[in-house]
Amino acid sequence: MNRAHAMMTLRKLVTLLTLCSGGLPAAHAACTQADLRGNWYLNTFSVSADDGLGYWARCKLVVNSAGAFGRTTSICRFDTGFIVGVSGRLSVKSSCIVAPATITFFDGFGAALATTRINFAVVDRGKSVMNGVGDAGFLEPYTFVAVKP
Repeated sequence: MNRAHAMMTLRKLVTLLTLCSGGLPAAHAACTQADLRGNWYLNTFSVSADDGLGYWARCKLVVNSAGAFGRTTSICRFDTGFIVGVSGRLSVKSSCIVAPATITFFDGFGAALATTRINFAVVDRGKSVMNGVGDAGFLEPYTFVAVKP
């Protein structure tokens, strides 16, 4: 098995284990867009396609009533210490499933650095925990959990 195939298999396994371990709780109560409003503290984990090493990021998303969050109030800090502003928009269905979304990372001068995508996420029945999976580009899946205190 070559390195690229081994890494792809590992990524699939990490995603599968997350899903099977209860990483995505069942949504039992109807959700509204207003349920996303507030400060979400998000932790994410991924495996780099370049070197196969795991990395994490911690983010604070300040989400308004329309589901939008902007780079001046929302930030992510990577395990390397690198801090970036983030912006995007979250939308939730009444089933509490979060629609796919694109998140953009910005440097301190406001220049866009990169994007990542939330592919699937769900909000719990208390509307204070969101779990999901996404990708940061070709073969770079990630898992995340976000908490709204």
